[in-house]
Amino acid sequence: LFRSGPGHASRDLVLIDSSAVMAHPSGDGQHTVEQELTQTAELGLALFPDSTQMGEWQMGGTQNGKPYQQLVPVGPLPADLGLITRRQQLQQIDETLHPGAGPLALNNTILAAYKQMTASYQPDYANAVIVLTAGVDTAPGDMPTSALLTQLRKLFNPSRKVEVVVLQLGTAGNFTAMQQIAAATGGAAFEITKPSQVASAFIQGFSRRLCDLHCAAP
Repeated sequence: LFRSGPGHASRDLVLIDSSAVMAHPSGDGQHTVEQELTQTAELGLALFPDSTQMGEWQMGGTQNGKPYQQLVPVGPLPADLGLITRRQQLQQIDETLHPGAGPLALNNTILAAYKQMTASYQPDYANAVIVLTAGVDTAPGDMPTSALLTQLRKLFNPSRKVEVVVLQLGTAGNFTAMQQIAAATGGAAFEITKPSQVASAFIQGFSRRLCDLHCAAP
């Protein structure tokens, strides 16, 4: 599935939901949504080879007037980032995330991330915005989903494809909206209600993305 080297790798900006909703029960009777997210992020990260470029934003609340905070800039997973590698830093962040009290401006954050990944598109990679969220948009001033869909469709370029891949954690969110957002970019959405579903979702989502680069007839 994941072969190393140029043209066989992914380049991903991961959006991590840390809003207050993440403290709610996930629906399985055993975990909070945040605990489910932590397991999902850890399992998902382990599936990516060192040929991957990855970065991470935290959503929920505001940071310098923005509805997100950049935690790790996009770059190669094995590259040094301070005293440790980018992969190790992502692992540490995912293990220590906690739900906050701030609202989630999900649609505004997805659009900002999509614009960044579109502007920095690299043709030898499968480029994507990966959204790990409960899917509950709680910010009063956030753009409606219809407006986000309009913007994504304008930005989408099939010859410079950047996909939105959504993993909705728990059942509180509007999964239909997540499916529409992903579909507007040729991506996919998955509803995760237990950690055992993570590997299947990543395999389905990313095998299709890499096939977009290599499976088409010349």
